Amino acid sequence: MREKLKNYFAGGLFLCALTIATPGKSKEVKSSDPILLEKRLSQICMKLQEFYPHDGIMYRYTEDGAIYINMFGQARHIQDANTLYGVFIKNVKIINVSLWPREPFQLPLGAPLTHNTRIVYDTTDGKTYLQMENFLVYISSPAAAQRYKFDLKKAQNINGTSGYRIGGQFSGW
Repeated sequence: MREKLKNYFAGGLFLCALTIATPGKSKEVKSSDPILLEKRLSQICMKLQEFYPHDGIMYRYTEDGAIYINMFGQARHIQDANTLYGVFIKNVKIINVSLWPREPFQLPLGAPLTHNTRIVYDTTDGKTYLQMENFLVYISSPAAAQRYKFDLKKAQNINGTSGYRIGGQFSGW
């Protein structure tokens, strides 16, 4: 199954068109209803996680010690120890690899997790997010935190999400 999400403006309203394509048929859903859009986006994220079974695996290259985590089908470099110890659980299992190319699971490289990456808890809605720069990704459950090895005890409080971009969610198995 292949899914595509298109966003566009129509008559001043933000619309979302979701195209779900399977062999021989295609269906498009359009809506300006934010609840429906959130539900559809959540469904897409769940399906993407089915296609990326290696998500959450962490590995270290023995040649240079670089540590990566697989997220949403991309290998993301954890750039420093403060990010590793400030976001993830203590004594996290990291697989040592010495393979080349750097994508042992045939994954493209994604944006790195920099020193501006942290776990945050929104005190206004009770949701926990992974903050990467100015972007928030919702951690939907304890199972999701476990899959990605996030340490929710390290969450820092924020008062609302205005000023942040929000998109997607981490889901458990």
